[in-house]
Amino acid sequence: MLVALVTFGLVMYVQGLPLGEITTTVPASDSAESLPLLYLITATYQRETQFADLTRLCQTLLLVPRVHWIVIEDAAELSPHVGEFLAECGVPYSHLHAATPPLPNGEICKTVNRQIGCFEHRLGLKQDGEGNAVVYFADDDNTYSIELFKRMRNVHTIGVWRVGFLGRMRYSGPLSEMTPQGPKLTGWHVGWAPDRPYPLDMASFAFSVRLLEQRKVEFPIQAPLGQLETTFLEQLLGPDAKLEVLDTGVKRLLVWHTRTERPNLDKEGQLPDAPDTPVI
Repeated sequence: MLVALVTFGLVMYVQGLPLGEITTTVPASDSAESLPLLYLITATYQRETQFADLTRLCQTLLLVPRVHWIVIEDAAELSPHVGEFLAECGVPYSHLHAATPPLPNGEICKTVNRQIGCFEHRLGLKQDGEGNAVVYFADDDNTYSIELFKRMRNVHTIGVWRVGFLGRMRYSGPLSEMTPQGPKLTGWHVGWAPDRPYPLDMASFAFSVRLLEQRKVEFPIQAPLGQLETTFLEQLLGPDAKLEVLDTGVKRLLVWHTRTERPNLDKEGQLPDAPDTPVI
């Protein structure tokens, strides 16, 4: 058994953050045991559409075998409503929390924490033959094709693909062609800061858990706005890593950077609460 202490230093400067209780449900069936395990990390925060987004993602993940869903609340303590939701969802999970800390330059943190969580989390991933596990950051409001999860299981180091509705474009991500040796990265279709070493969004890549065993990775507070993914990948891979393009020849996108519209609740409060008011 390989026990890896994996450090997810995902933003800036956080020390001594309290971790939430780790809870898991029944493991995957024996028929899926041969598949590489997927660790999907989702940051979430309280808002009107939180449970609508989490429900949609839960329903998607129920169709994906061999998944461990790590849900991290941007909060000082665990929400019992989120905990109850995860227990009922049916996807094996860990439920954690880490509150966004007050920072002098909080604008950077404010921009980031709604996407990947403003936290530093040390998580002991117990791996019993799980050296081929894959890590992916899954926003709670994105839209995912099941095919994406099938393909990311083939990642050896880091896999990349295109993402819809990203960077004020219909899609953004790697360009590639098929060669006798396999898919080859040929360039980038990126509208914003295309000269970045790794012009990717968090939804654009997944990587082998082995990389986290080899080095400490964190997002420093000094990272320029919009450079967090590049900073993360440079620490994880170095400056000239070979990227594995996983959607070469695929006619449709596999993930979209969607956003749930905030509902208009201006009538709220004009009527008395019903006896069984639901948690929305």
